[in-house]
Amino acid sequence: MSIDIWNVSPLIVIGLAVLLVYLRRRGRSPGYLACVALFGIYLVLVAHWTIFPLILDEATLAALARERSLADAVELLPIVGGLAPTRYELVGNILLGVPFGFGLPFVSSRRGWDVLIDGLVFAVAIEIIQLLIDLAYGFGYRVIDVNDIILVWLGVLGGYIAFRVLSAAYRRAVRTAGIDEVAWGHAHEVLMQ
Repeated sequence: MSIDIWNVSPLIVIGLAVLLVYLRRRGRSPGYLACVALFGIYLVLVAHWTIFPLILDEATLAALARERSLADAVELLPIVGGLAPTRYELVGNILLGVPFGFGLPFVSSRRGWDVLIDGLVFAVAIEIIQLLIDLAYGFGYRVIDVNDIILVWLGVLGGYIAFRVLSAAYRRAVRTAGIDEVAWGHAHEVLMQ
């Protein structure tokens, strides 16, 4: 028996709906609400890939505990350590961070170094949650790896660079076309900053 993201999805949907209703009542635009919903879905998918499933079956937990020690699941040396990332982990962790760096400016007023610091906190938080799960289980269920932090943060950096490039291109295109009002108000406002 285990808990995965699909088991808790009704609670997630209710929580996201409550947040969106609250934000709408606070006067937020439909465009902003769409951005929050998309960012929320992204965060749920991050949890799906990095935290879940959580195993509850005692026999499975006992078997895993015999195979894995807590010390084997912690890698504090970047790249050169015994758990050097595979190509899949390398690309996967970078791609995990890209939507954070690209999407955060659409749901908050954070820009520049603030996005990058938030991205670092985000990457560290994922590893801390995985460490807490390992400590609760008493064995290395998830790998806590400094490489993951570095790679996710590089993805955040890449996503934010993509946001800045798109924003600059959008501003240039709007000025050239002489557009004053657009239908996608929130995205327009964010990209014009």
